[in-house]
Amino acid sequence: MLMTAIEQAPSRRRASEPRNDIDIATTALPEEVIRRAKAAGIKSVPTGIEHGTVTLVVDTQPFEVTTLREDTETFGRKAKVAFGRDWPGDAHRRDFTINALSVGIDVVTQAYAATIAKLAAEQKLPTAYPAREFVELGGLLSYGVDYPDLYYRAAGLIDKIFKGARPANLPVEQPTKLELVINLKAAKALGFDVPPALLARADEVVE
Repeated sequence: MLMTAIEQAPSRRRASEPRNDIDIATTALPEEVIRRAKAAGIKSVPTGIEHGTVTLVVDTQPFEVTTLREDTETFGRKAKVAFGRDWPGDAHRRDFTINALSVGIDVVTQAYAATIAKLAAEQKLPTAYPAREFVELGGLLSYGVDYPDLYYRAAGLIDKIFKGARPANLPVEQPTKLELVINLKAAKALGFDVPPALLARADEVVE
């Protein structure tokens, strides 16, 4: 699971404005972050690997990726750390402001979709979600696969199997239909002016 925090002074800003100083927290160990970056063809720099920080560079844009951790010993401004998977514990030791959030798709975020959308709205935290269900619960916007379309395609594969096709001979298919859903009511509550060009590209706009 990844949580993206965009560090920028809070203000009324257009959604089209560039964001800087993007920090990412993860449960993956630094060595695993480096391994995955290499596999994806992304340059990695071990800027503070003993404390769990690796900098990834994508098109000259740096992204600091830090493994969740806790201080086991402190020596003034220095500390020994132990890596872990405790999100609340890691957040407690940090002094940072989250100005935007990107939510991934897994069983946890799906199970707590309503809670996540509610908390993001209460904290006035601009959040991008992986599926339209989050927007229907009050989220700002979602961009991801059209799950009903996947279900229909799965039914088509089952139909082929019932008609005699061997499952091993059926090709692996990737999602081909993605949808962008924007909630204008949520944008207004956050003080966001959504650019007309982005609205024009949306598959659905919730008024």
